[in-house]
Amino acid sequence: MPYFYPFLLFLFRALLVIFWASLSGCAGDSQILTDSLKLTFKQGATDLSLTHVLKPEYRYLRVTIEGRVLLLVLGSVELDRRSGQKTEAWYSSNGDVIQLRGGRVVATAGTPVDWLAVRQDQLPSWNEVLNSSNYAPQRYWRERDVKFRYQFGLRESVDIHRIEEASAAQERRLSKIYSGPLAWFEERSQGLPVAVFGVQKSATLEPEVVFSKQCLSVDFCLIFQRWTLDDQRIARESFQ
Repeated sequence: MPYFYPFLLFLFRALLVIFWASLSGCAGDSQILTDSLKLTFKQGATDLSLTHVLKPEYRYLRVTIEGRVLLLVLGSVELDRRSGQKTEAWYSSNGDVIQLRGGRVVATAGTPVDWLAVRQDQLPSWNEVLNSSNYAPQRYWRERDVKFRYQFGLRESVDIHRIEEASAAQERRLSKIYSGPLAWFEERSQGLPVAVFGVQKSATLEPEVVFSKQCLSVDFCLIFQRWTLDDQRIARESFQ
């Protein structure tokens, strides 16, 4: 039962947001759901992240899945007491939900390869990783519950390596839209492709993962980008 509890709670909250939004007439969750619904039906071959009119009161996540570009809307943010990091729930009205904690995937619902829940032990904060005096890898432990074949409690070590820059040409190109230099990291674990993170440093705010490439299986990977009005404007100019 403990393995199922995090996913059931996660799924319940996602359904609750949609239920409240469908019944309420307020401009909060209801409007977010309405805009997300519009995004869902407008998704297609066109890169919607370059054409959709973004609203400054919402936060967006640009997600590339197998060459297709989607926009997700931030639905909720909660503090994870165990790690001290914020857990963000990004969703679309067709039922796709992605939870990110510190920029890392910790749960999904609606993808071909769902991670039901993720537990992390000895996970350093991005501040600790950024302030490390050398490029020596740091290690934490991850335990995953995976929908495929109903695998629960998959425990693995994850090594964080700092790198000079994103290695893939596409990642370098996409990262150019962000203001200021990004600190680049790779995470390596047995059985999954290397994950890549672009972390934006700030003198006044906590470091934020603004770009990442993460794989839920050997052949299913996602690219995440924080997406603002400024990012969209710069991307339009850069991609022309």
